Amino acid sequence: MKKAVCFLFALSLLILCACGETTETTSDVSSVPTANPVSDFEYAETDDGDGIVVTSYVGESTDVVIPETIDGKPVTEIGKNAFAYTQVEFVSLPETVTAIRERAFYECSALAAIDLPSGLKQIDKAAFRKCTSLRSIVLPDSLEELGGAAFDSCTALESARMPKSLPEFGTDLFADCASLRDVQLPEDVEIIPNICFFGCKSLKEIQLPPTVKEIGTSAFSCSGLERADLPEGLEKISGSAFNETCFQTVSLPESVKVIDIHAFYGCKQLRSVTFGNALEVVDGRAFAYCTALTEVTFPASLRNLSLHAFDGCDALTAVKFEGDAPAPQTDSYYDQDTDKAGIPVTFSGTFYYHEGAEGFTSPTWNGIPTEVW
Repeated sequence: MKKAVCFLFALSLLILCACGETTETTSDVSSVPTANPVSDFEYAETDDGDGIVVTSYVGESTDVVIPETIDGKPVTEIGKNAFAYTQVEFVSLPETVTAIRERAFYECSALAAIDLPSGLKQIDKAAFRKCTSLRSIVLPDSLEELGGAAFDSCTALESARMPKSLPEFGTDLFADCASLRDVQLPEDVEIIPNICFFGCKSLKEIQLPPTVKEIGTSAFSCSGLERADLPEGLEKISGSAFNETCFQTVSLPESVKVIDIHAFYGCKQLRSVTFGNALEVVDGRAFAYCTALTEVTFPASLRNLSLHAFDGCDALTAVKFEGDAPAPQTDSYYDQDTDKAGIPVTFSGTFYYHEGAEGFTSPTWNGIPTEVW
């Protein structure tokens, strides 16, 4: 009798263990996402006939898992406008996809997350523009091309990780991403493109790689930027690059040669600027309406200076020169608009120069009061 009881007890344990194993296996299987049916997509063959392009999403599910193959061929592209204006919330792309075409996910306002394949090579312009629920994006290191405005106006986007290597990418990339606060740039990028971070109000600081040589027009204009590590090797700060940002101090590396029109226009909290010894050109209104500036000293390397560089800097009482008088820079801002020609300089401070410096005149130089220091 005891043997029978022991046998039944052992048998019960085996059954329980077997059930536990079965339950665990079932759980693992259910965690693997199931691809949407092929009927949810319109599609066509690629030009070479070797792959499939998803041309439109016609399904009703807000969670979309695109199959790896359709009609026996790998899905390699998400076509132009394929998901545009749909209300999808989550999309998983198969590892076979290498290209996302223009406006593929344009204004998918409910899209909160997307899984990108590790072998993705190309994202065309405006691919995710106005995806206003997207909170983060991680771009794979395989990426070779990134089109302009790809994430423009993704107003909920808080973080973006770009590939380790991507020497250049399109303009307007993150323009008007008002929530963006954390960005990792490629390690080898040479130019921060025009309007790249325009209007990124939550972006307080950014680390620029040592490879950066130029900051494009309006690259950080109207952003919340308070601090940027400007690398040695940076040569040009283009027009409006940092205008209306929140810098309090700026230290320019020795390599910077040109500060273009409106570069720091309207930086009302800017109190101090330090220039490197390679600076040659300061263009029109470069520091206009920086109302907290009180004093500026230019290096002897300066060759050209717009007389309108400091318009509206009401607290600026002294601009000092270490070298000879620069040539008054032809002011592109005023030259482009004949209605503005002849507008008087509104800088009310004094230019100071060393005794023996050539080109300066006293008591004024080009209408600006001068003194020896």
